[in-house]
Amino acid sequence: MVVCPYKVMALEEQTDTLSASVEVAPVFRVSLSQPALVFSSIESGHSEVLGAGPPFHDIICRSNNGRIWSLRGQVIMLRHAQQPYNLTPAALEWNLVDIVGRPLASPSHGFTPFSDSAQVLYVSEGDAVAGREMVLRFQYRLTIPPGAPAGNYIGQVVFTMSEDL
Repeated sequence: MVVCPYKVMALEEQTDTLSASVEVAPVFRVSLSQPALVFSSIESGHSEVLGAGPPFHDIICRSNNGRIWSLRGQVIMLRHAQQPYNLTPAALEWNLVDIVGRPLASPSHGFTPFSDSAQVLYVSEGDAVAGREMVLRFQYRLTIPPGAPAGNYIGQVVFTMSEDL
């Protein structure tokens, strides 16, 4: 006779499936590297370019919604700080000179005047639609028309990022 000092047990095995889901938070944002464009003293009838060497102003955009989006810009006002004199929105011009980490799909066409209605500055493609952060580098040129009064001018430029439907 053989005696087993260990307890013998039968194991029952069960299997079940586990369903998992992950929710990725939506990201849709635009931000500026600097909140102000500050030009030095410009004489009447002359222009100044911000970012004439390296680009001056970064606009950072990101959307992970998988849809095409666009960046628009418009000048709300450009007025003399002390006198009742306004510059036209076209006195300020923009130029997209670089997209950090990738070449521009099409070469820059030079400076384009702003207007008082929103105009498209950039339309997303490729990595931008897939959720990659896009750092758009801009230069700006301000032209003071002949006969404009000397002094400080203030203004507001609005950048809007929107999904195209």
